[in-house]
Amino acid sequence: IAIALVALFGSQSRSLSQATEAHFNVAAPMLASGKLAELVAGTETPNSDEGDFGEDFPGYRWKIATDTAGFDGSEVLINLEELENPLQKVELTVLWSDSNFQYVLTYYGRWQD
Repeated sequence: IAIALVALFGSQSRSLSQATEAHFNVAAPMLASGKLAELVAGTETPNSDEGDFGEDFPGYRWKIATDTAGFDGSEVLINLEELENPLQKVELTVLWSDSNFQYVLTYYGRWQD
């Protein structure tokens, strides 16, 4: 009986872990897409920032890192940083509580200052 219970509890633990990961894998892309839509709808260039998703999604946080987009390589015809309105790289990360779960969404766009 003890051997059967150990196997049963191990299986239950793995099932719970997989259900938690599945929940994150569904919620995080939805939250990241919503936050990105807010940024794209705005008129200002997004700044590096962080925050949470409020009471509707407790434990979920977001971070934004922005930088001027660039290319690796020597065959670049135009220096993107010299453009009047350069292409921006926005990296949006969704984190969940103190877990190791994170979802990263990278977006390239141009904003008017």
